[in-house]
Amino acid sequence: MIKFLVTISLSLLFISNVAAQFYKQTGKNFGLFIAGSPISSIHIKKEPINSNTNLFSVGLVKMVSAGIYPKIGYSLSVLKNDYYENSSFSVKNFHTLSAGILFDVRIAKLRQKKIGSTCHYLSMGMIASPEYRFTFPSTDINDNFSGEFSGEIGLSFCHVSSASNRKNKSRTRHYDLYYRQGFTPFLKLSDGISENPYMQKEIGLRVRFMFHKVYDFLK
Repeated sequence: MIKFLVTISLSLLFISNVAAQFYKQTGKNFGLFIAGSPISSIHIKKEPINSNTNLFSVGLVKMVSAGIYPKIGYSLSVLKNDYYENSSFSVKNFHTLSAGILFDVRIAKLRQKKIGSTCHYLSMGMIASPEYRFTFPSTDINDNFSGEFSGEIGLSFCHVSSASNRKNKSRTRHYDLYYRQGFTPFLKLSDGISENPYMQKEIGLRVRFMFHKVYDFLK
């Protein structure tokens, strides 16, 4: 009988401690993102996309409202050896600073599973982002670099659960599969006869790590 009462008491204590922790997100948050592009292209205007560049990006992002994420970033583009050796570029590395707004709209739940008392599901969304980008070389050359307006579209995937613990509410991850295209040339090179405008395109994968400030709703 004593053992039974002790077990019940400990169970009730555990339940009360769990119930006394119900975390909710505040409006304060920030995020980091990393991205890589297996298919990235620097090409003359109207040429098709081709994989002649290795590209890596990092940056900061913030959610200001549901599905709206202003972002700033830095990208490094490195021309592949065979393309660089047969091109008219005098530099191999290009650096890009960018700013834009990412719109992420949830459209479907792909998979749902219940583990214990918590429901887990994978959601899919559509993303779109207008951007302004400025690319510059790693050394000083007398080429005409200019700001580039570009657009990005794609899909995003996010794991969501119904748990209200601190870990679940304070961190989320989003995986973006995107296509980006420049609408204006970032560089113009003259061959002595005409001026060739160079554009940028890429297909990439980005991971957004979001960190949210939370509070215990029951305290």
